[in-house]
Amino acid sequence: MKHQQPIELFMPPNMLKSKVGGGQGGMDMAAMKRTESAMNGLQNQFGDWIASDVKALIEAHGALLRCPMTSRAKRQPSTSP
Repeated sequence: MKHQQPIELFMPPNMLKSKVGGGQGGMDMAAMKRTESAMNGLQNQFGDWIASDVKALIEAHGALLRCPMTSRAKRQPSTSP
């Protein structure tokens, strides 16, 4: 019977854990509190942002329906790979 090489396991480093700080002191709680505070300050503006985006989408959809062959969406080349 042929001699087989032993199996060798390679565990790549967990980059996410090293970026977040898992196992070595955890997350910076002061930074987390600052982030939560900033997010709470933005939540009052969220509804206005969404309403503006929905309005723009409705207008673009209407333009496409009115002139499907000449709409800007048809003239621009795709940027997807």
